[in-house]
Amino acid sequence: MAGAVSNYGEEKEAGTMRTNDVLAAGLAALGYPGFSHLTFQHKRDPAQVMLSALRVKNLDARLTEALPWVLLEYPETRLAMVGLGCSVQ
Repeated sequence: MAGAVSNYGEEKEAGTMRTNDVLAAGLAALGYPGFSHLTFQHKRDPAQVMLSALRVKNLDARLTEALPWVLLEYPETRLAMVGLGCSVQ
């Protein structure tokens, strides 16, 4: 359609921003010091937080930096992810 303007890219970017916010809240709930200023409702499963983060194409750099902390703080997470068929190296 000539002259039509698509906002698909903007919608996709907004979805990524919401996903990053949800992941940041999940990391705060796990006790990650870098997000201690965020409030959270309940503790999340560390493996679920990791899997969610690994599925995001444009993960915020601060979230990427937090992922090794999850594996060190919750070593059982790596085993859970391997059990779910994920390769973590």
